[in-house]
Amino acid sequence: MFKSTLWAAALAAVSPAALVVSAQTAHAQVPVGAGGQLQQIPPTPLAEKAEPDLGFDRKSPAVVPATGGPKTLVRSLRVTGATLFPEADLIAATAFTPNTELDLSELKTLAARITAYYT
Repeated sequence: MFKSTLWAAALAAVSPAALVVSAQTAHAQVPVGAGGQLQQIPPTPLAEKAEPDLGFDRKSPAVVPATGGPKTLVRSLRVTGATLFPEADLIAATAFTPNTELDLSELKTLAARITAYYT
């Protein structure tokens, strides 16, 4: 019985000392910088995107039929924003004649000819 009492007393004396020592050596976790947090986040996998079905054939642009309507005098034709072909080539592809009265469907036909020139 003496052994068990001695053992309990020794354990009681060592336990607070162990707590003090372990409390002194315990450190807080070092915070990770913003870059480190980004490195820990795995990248999200990108889903493969299928080409959308646009419902029309790109090789054959629609030619608008002439339906009449009010006409306006078109003195000149300009093409802006074209980078692949010179403006003169695109205007020549339309077969446009300056100082001609055109209705909306005829103007759309000129635009369709420019589109066809690209294909």
